[in-house]
Amino acid sequence: MQVTSSTTSKTALLKAAKDLFWVHGIKRVSVEEICSTAGLSKMTFYRNFPNKEAIAYELMRSLIRESHADYEEIMERPESLSARLRKVIRVKTKHSQGISDEFLYDMLRSEDPKFKKLIEDGKKKASERLSHYLYESIGRAEIDQDTNVEFILYWLDEISIKMEDEAMIAIFPDPAERIDHLSRLLFFGISGRTNARN
Repeated sequence: MQVTSSTTSKTALLKAAKDLFWVHGIKRVSVEEICSTAGLSKMTFYRNFPNKEAIAYELMRSLIRESHADYEEIMERPESLSARLRKVIRVKTKHSQGISDEFLYDMLRSEDPKFKKLIEDGKKKASERLSHYLYESIGRAEIDQDTNVEFILYWLDEISIKMEDEAMIAIFPDPAERIDHLSRLLFFGISGRTNARN
């Protein structure tokens, strides 16, 4: 990918890094490969980022922000909770398309304090917002009054664990497909499969 007058060096580097990280993960990709894919020099890379971890962090932060923005936009719509959740699942699947298990593993297992904080903060914000919408829906009698919100939040954490489970990976090799099936099972059960896709 050659840089044109309408494409900044930083944007080109981010695009190249994303294309490589999403397929190979972070650890297997070198700065040289990012530069080669972007059609830029290492000097240009280091003018924009101190290392490949920094560019991975920026990509992940951007993905989380975009996911949260889409989530908020959907959940604020004047629709039933089930309709909004169906759309949220589609958005979650869209955001995860093209992401490899290598990338997920590198991100979720990272010991870098910045990465760990980014992931934990993102999960905390998502849990807090979902909790708010669930209690709101209980108050409006949109869902069962005996719904245990803490139980649902617990299973959301379990979904993150199941995403890395070898048996689950064997059933659904594509991460986007795993997210789709796990999310639909949590929110709609086995009887809601058809409706969950509408």
